Amino acid sequence: MKKIICLLLLLLPLYEGIAQVKDTLSPDERYAQALNVYQKAEYALAEKLFREVGKAYPPATEKKTACDLQVAKCLIRQGTLAEAGEFLDRITVSSNSLLLASLENTVGELHLNKGRSDLAMKSFEKALQSAVATQSPIEEAQAYANLGLVYWNTGNQDLAYEYQQKALDIRQAKLPANHADIAASYNDLGLIYSTTDALQARTYYEKALAIYQKIYGEKHPKIAIAYTNIALTYKAEKKTEEALKQLENATKIWEEVYGLQHPNTAFAYTSIGQTQAELGNDFLAENYLKQAKDIYEKNYGKKHPEIANSYNLLGNLFRSQDRLKEALQAYQTALQANVADFENSDIYTNPSGETAYNLDILLNSLLAKAETLEDRHFIKSASMRDLNVALQTLELCDKLLDQIRRTRQSKNDKIALSQTSTQIYEYAIRLCLQLREVNLNKKYYAQKAFYFAEKSKSAVLLSAIADTEAKEYAGIPTALVAQETDLKNDMTRLEQKIAQSPTDSKTYQDSLFALKRVYENFIQSLEKNYPDYYNLKYNSQVVSLEKLQASLGENTTLLLYFIAEKAKRIYVFEVSPKHLQIWDLPKAELLDKHISSLRNGIKFKSAKVFVQSSRYLYESLGLARLHSKQTQVVIIPDGRLGIIPFETLLTEATTASTDYKYMPYLCKEKSISYAFSATLFAQNQNKTASEAKGEVILCAPVDFSIHKQATLNGSESEVLRLKEFFSEQGFPVKCYLRKDANKNLFAQIAQPKILHLATHGEVNEASPEFSQILLAGKTVEEAHLYSSDIYNLRLPADLVALSACETGLGKVYRGEGIIGLTRALFYAGARNIAVSLWTVSDNSTAELMFKFYEKNIKENLSYSEALRQAKIALQMSEDYAAPYYWAAFILVGK
Repeated sequence: MKKIICLLLLLLPLYEGIAQVKDTLSPDERYAQALNVYQKAEYALAEKLFREVGKAYPPATEKKTACDLQVAKCLIRQGTLAEAGEFLDRITVSSNSLLLASLENTVGELHLNKGRSDLAMKSFEKALQSAVATQSPIEEAQAYANLGLVYWNTGNQDLAYEYQQKALDIRQAKLPANHADIAASYNDLGLIYSTTDALQARTYYEKALAIYQKIYGEKHPKIAIAYTNIALTYKAEKKTEEALKQLENATKIWEEVYGLQHPNTAFAYTSIGQTQAELGNDFLAENYLKQAKDIYEKNYGKKHPEIANSYNLLGNLFRSQDRLKEALQAYQTALQANVADFENSDIYTNPSGETAYNLDILLNSLLAKAETLEDRHFIKSASMRDLNVALQTLELCDKLLDQIRRTRQSKNDKIALSQTSTQIYEYAIRLCLQLREVNLNKKYYAQKAFYFAEKSKSAVLLSAIADTEAKEYAGIPTALVAQETDLKNDMTRLEQKIAQSPTDSKTYQDSLFALKRVYENFIQSLEKNYPDYYNLKYNSQVVSLEKLQASLGENTTLLLYFIAEKAKRIYVFEVSPKHLQIWDLPKAELLDKHISSLRNGIKFKSAKVFVQSSRYLYESLGLARLHSKQTQVVIIPDGRLGIIPFETLLTEATTASTDYKYMPYLCKEKSISYAFSATLFAQNQNKTASEAKGEVILCAPVDFSIHKQATLNGSESEVLRLKEFFSEQGFPVKCYLRKDANKNLFAQIAQPKILHLATHGEVNEASPEFSQILLAGKTVEEAHLYSSDIYNLRLPADLVALSACETGLGKVYRGEGIIGLTRALFYAGARNIAVSLWTVSDNSTAELMFKFYEKNIKENLSYSEALRQAKIALQMSEDYAAPYYWAAFILVGK
């Protein structure tokens, strides 16, 4: 309080000086003077000055409205949101007014401060429309920046970056280099990187700080914001002492400028509390967190996302101290604060979540509550009610994840959510297995555990396929579907141009930004005008255990792997036509090491390394439990398990001196194939197969000099041999060699039986959308078929075989598996896909592929069994017995 009084005394001479000269100044000069006070963050004085100068302007004029808007902004900055809202409600401007964008931006800012991102979004979109219509670039940039903040606040990081970069581009074109708005853009860009790259975030924050210091000196809210954000980057890097130093600097400014009861001060207290908790200073942490919570409640009432977050943090602190009763009550209060129509303080009751202010904070509250109920059961209560309500709460988390997924607009943000959701599903599986042990209805909890494991698999791919199918069945006109395809193709081309010419990408980036907005509006219009499309798109269901079992052959077993990183367990769900078994295995300490060693042992033909790692993985992954009668095994791997060929795992102990021919490989007993998820596998089995003698398309560019890659002379021989074979078997064959093996052929493909590509493949793990199949073409740009291109194709082939190097690899994401060419081909409609896991020999590949097709066609074997027997044939040969030659190719499908 003393600091506030001192601040007011310091401001008093300034205001007296202003009062002495105000009679000699024109209203416009007084407005400029008030604006100067506002920019110095003296918001109470600025409010008073704007109110007074507003009286000098005639009512219902632009200048009067400008004053009123500034008053509203001052009220928002001071945290008096209710009064700001009442003031804004009284302001009216015409639809063509230059002030409309400013009004909508201010209204949106008010909503954002109230925690209503949904309402803020609407206002900012109106602001953007008005700014564009009235050609007001500064307000346009502000609208983009504000929309970027909303997207960031709702987990749409990619969109947030695009909008903030657009705002910065406009500001840099229209404003001086050291303008405060440019600093604000740097700060906003730092926010986007704050959760993924602390160093990059700090780089942006420090750019912002340097500009703010030149403009404002050291004691200004903008300086405090920069210090706070920089502190959070140090906190993310576990540099807690440096973080506290920056936070103390920020807090001094907040307290001096705003006093002790402002939301910005509360935010600083929250950050200090979290940092003190990490240092183990629980007393200080609790004190700061409670102060922050009290300030938020004084300013916002009882309902606000920041209040919910404060209670979550207190709950986490209490839980770490085994104060479980207090923790549960804190999480329950967080639920009440974050859901508009939920007032129940009973910890055994949950909200529906439909009226939540912030879904991500709600998810954190529910998950923490469920975990604490489980803790209480095992530590104190032994109450089954605690476990049952914990499971009910996790089921609500599952529904909430589906709801959140609908709000994520970019593929990258959806994938990030999948990685987060995997942690929730891990806990849910563990809880189901615990409940199974203490309940008579063991089947129910086993099936529930399987449900959660399946929900963790390829959710983004599943939703993308559901979207495509929804368009087919919702009665959308063909012309609109074609329009969407054109838009997607145009966006893909621009993305590729940006990647190929990063130094000349500015024009392309602007075009891509505009095109993405067109696409967003297009999809929104489809959802609005075709309700069936919306319902089908968001109504994809996980396959039931019964339907999955019905899709399996009599001797088929499906193994779904889930690696529980936190619990250090591997959960394996063995599904056969009549049974569900769950293997709860310890995660072997050296699992990751032996995954790498197995691949290296194969690639470098080191029998010693191969034998050791192969046996280790066979035992660690529980494969000895497989029943001998189950001859077909479909594997849904998790994480890095997706980069090893299970076929090579050794079923019995053997020595490195054993001839490769006679080693006891798993594929000598069982045919192995792979799937992205049980749901997608079951859906794939229900698709109508292409006709028995359908068209076969063979493709081999052969000469890759345009790509500066080695010529594959063996690929031409491979394709010509296959052409002769398929023709003899009565198949219609189209063969594309050398210059004819280009992108254009994919536009001519209808519904082939088999598409065989003998070419080079390249995996881009950093950017999976730029993984590619190399083709012929006049220029390098024309001779690529990127993963992103494939997503825009329709390739409903019964089999696509990529007789190329490493085409089965990509970037591994938790919850989504490997993202690369295989996934793109599956999305494009391929039912079965043969791909490779490492660089392969030209000649051995040709031999393997010929035997594969020969077994499949002549002996009428399934693709997986045909591939198994082709591999065994190579194993028994003199030249290709080592796994390096035959094990690279795997089958996704059956």
